[in-house]
Amino acid sequence: MKLKLALYGLFVLLVLSQIAATGQATALAIATVVGIIAPFVLRFIPLKDTQMVLLTQALSVVIAVVAGLISGDINLSNLGADPAAIVGLVGWTYAVTQAVYNYFKDHPLGPLVVH
Repeated sequence: MKLKLALYGLFVLLVLSQIAATGQATALAIATVVGIIAPFVLRFIPLKDTQMVLLTQALSVVIAVVAGLISGDINLSNLGADPAAIVGLVGWTYAVTQAVYNYFKDHPLGPLVVH
């Protein structure tokens, strides 16, 4: 458990060290907020195991692209111009979603997230 928490912390520091522009910071903020809320919403979808993991990964991609579009960090005309920004946002969103899920999994408030 401590190793997993340390890896999450290392990932957070890595992402925060790569923020160069305010657009990217805004996209990360949007992705973080939606990533924190996502496990509470996904609780109501009756999928198990691999299907839920695939849905969470697909949702992370959608959240990352929408956050990048809203912040102006990426645009549709040159979506492939900066793949590192999109991949970073996807990884960040998925990591936040999994961190919230793993925290509440063994927490007394676990039924709010885990079904």
